[in-house]
Amino acid sequence: MNRPRTIIVLLLLSTLVAATTATTAGARDTAADATRAAGPFDGRWTATITLAQLRRAGASAPLAAKLYGPWTALYQQGRFNFRNHRTGTVSRGTFTVRGRISHLVFASGVGITPGQISECTWSVYRDRLTFKAIAGRPSLLCEAGVWARAR
Repeated sequence: MNRPRTIIVLLLLSTLVAATTATTAGARDTAADATRAAGPFDGRWTATITLAQLRRAGASAPLAAKLYGPWTALYQQGRFNFRNHRTGTVSRGTFTVRGRISHLVFASGVGITPGQISECTWSVYRDRLTFKAIAGRPSLLCEAGVWARAR
């Protein structure tokens, strides 16, 4: 091979190697993103929870008076944040989902002791998220509202 042709071949090979490396790195990034894939109800949800719904779920009258109103819930990467838009109060913590059971651990919130747990079954149907208490497990009023996926 003559020198100019060798240089062209080397340039083509280096371009091919660079493209392959970029594609492989992109595939690794995609694989890493897949391990952090969104959970079944990750995202933003809204609900307006009434006094009556809270009382039916088991809240005392004074607690229901503090909690009723419009809420936004954000579930993202194993963390949750609930905001009551009437009072401005916020509840935060971590969550996991295993099958049809959600497990929330509260770090803060109205009427909450840090470390309190809520375990409920969950269902998403037609962009509506609902929770149901599991007999014998702490539920922390999980059944009080029906959550609509925020768009």
